[in-house]
Amino acid sequence: MEKFGKKAPYVGFAIYADDLMSAISRNKIPVEIDYSNVLVLYDYEQQKEAINLACQLRSKEQKVELIRMSKRHDIQEYVKYGKNMHFSKLIYFEDAEHVRVFSLSDDMTKTVLTKELGEYLCVI
Repeated sequence: MEKFGKKAPYVGFAIYADDLMSAISRNKIPVEIDYSNVLVLYDYEQQKEAINLACQLRSKEQKVELIRMSKRHDIQEYVKYGKNMHFSKLIYFEDAEHVRVFSLSDDMTKTVLTKELGEYLCVI
């Protein structure tokens, strides 16, 4: 503690995440994974619409992550990221009028009109 400016005895403990995850894997302990999260992907031009959608989904207790799409990555890289991070859906604002909805658990994709997105998400 002295290196932080206070003379006091050391108290506490540390858990190393990698060691903990290795122990869980080695002992075959089941870990519950939440597959209900939604990834909202947008270009700068659709930022307002994406934020509004995220707010609507969050008001319904949905977990949402917003990512502004980089020119360095294509949509398939984001789909792969969504699958690896256990998202259930990826919603991509293609332009002002169209949204592509990827169901990441079953590889289904549907393009819907932006104005119909709310109705569509209530159905799936």
